[in-house]
Amino acid sequence: MNSKRPFYILIFLLAFLAFGALVGGGAMIISPSGELLRMPLSNLGNSPFRSFLIPGIILFMVLGLMPTIIIFALLKKPEKKWFFVKVSG
Repeated sequence: MNSKRPFYILIFLLAFLAFGALVGGGAMIISPSGELLRMPLSNLGNSPFRSFLIPGIILFMVLGLMPTIIIFALLKKPEKKWFFVKVSG
């Protein structure tokens, strides 16, 4: 087995996570009513939020931007990959 294969799988999975979170979180930020994603505000019934703005910001920043930064860090310093993966976890 190629020793680089797990590294590239890790990069792919982080990119997949980041892409989905950036798109979903961005849509929540753009349309806090949930209309853009066709999500009713009733989904937030038992939460402390009255719109999707704050959850969208959290999704965008934590699960979108953080893995994107980690991808670039991994490409720059692959020897520290497990530290970065633990940080994202």
